[in-house]
Amino acid sequence: MTLENIKSATAATAGIADKVNTDNAKLLQETTTLVQNLPGGFSGLVKQFRDKGLGSVASSWTTKGITQSITADQIIQGLGSDRISTLATASGIDVKLVPGLLVSVLPKVVNLLAPAEKVVEVVAPAPKVVVTS
Repeated sequence: MTLENIKSATAATAGIADKVNTDNAKLLQETTTLVQNLPGGFSGLVKQFRDKGLGSVASSWTTKGITQSITADQIIQGLGSDRISTLATASGIDVKLVPGLLVSVLPKVVNLLAPAEKVVEVVAPAPKVVVTS
């Protein structure tokens, strides 16, 4: 990682910290870093949640409209216990508390990291109907 990348990541985290209300800035920073470093960034995170049966919840974080809530158990299911442990260690929070805190932090971080055009559900085109006489 270059110095310029570190500065960009720090600036992005600082900007998000202004927009996300949380009592644990370190967890916010580590969550932002986690999402940014996943293969595909926030899109990779959404894909990971989709692959684990939580696609509608994760997609709602990145589209306009109603944001679906997520439970601590779903956070563990979507991120995996290894990533939860990593976040706990990096932020200095008890691993048992992290999923409950991420219930509010993760959707906001994902929404703020999403590009302006937002994620759009990929829908297969409707089949063409050919009418013959």
